[in-house]
Amino acid sequence: EASISLKIISCQTPEIYQSNSMNRGIQTFTSMLSDDAGFIFLESHLDRLLKGAHFLFPQHKWLEKKQAFEDFLKSEWTPKHYYRLSIIDDTVFFTKKAHAPKEPYVSLGNAKSIKSPSIIPAYVKNANYLMADLEIHEARKRKCDDVVFFDREQNVTEASTANIFVVLNESTILTPKTSSMVLEGVTRGKLIEYLKSVKYNLIES
Repeated sequence: EASISLKIISCQTPEIYQSNSMNRGIQTFTSMLSDDAGFIFLESHLDRLLKGAHFLFPQHKWLEKKQAFEDFLKSEWTPKHYYRLSIIDDTVFFTKKAHAPKEPYVSLGNAKSIKSPSIIPAYVKNANYLMADLEIHEARKRKCDDVVFFDREQNVTEASTANIFVVLNESTILTPKTSSMVLEGVTRGKLIEYLKSVKYNLIES
């Protein structure tokens, strides 16, 4: 059986890469952390990344390349680092850097912009964070650390780069359903699995 190779461009590569998809902002990515034992939720991150890449670039058969990704990441593993893999057309862009944990958010404000439905599937993690960054810039003027986005019916969707969970009472936790306005987050999925395993009433609504 022929081995599958990956075309990878590191952030240290002095090559200028351009394509029609890059110029139009068509890409998908995932970012993950490593600990002393390996990568945190690696399987889930790769499954979602390759599913999104297959949706955007089916001609490149990304779903067949999971093992190649695992082999590459194994060769790059370093404890307590941040990894980002972005896919544009047939190319992977790779970033790796030491992980500096952020301070926990303590103050949330309402976003000024409204989330609107689109035809982007919930599993496609898109790299366009312009609106989120602008919202955080405005939120900091109000002494807020992050923002909560709402849709046109005033339903909670998500924060700038995080899913949202609300503790209703001692046994019930609420989180928005995934949609084009709510990312199918890897940590979200793992947290839902855990909460259900310890018998919380987890409502997606």
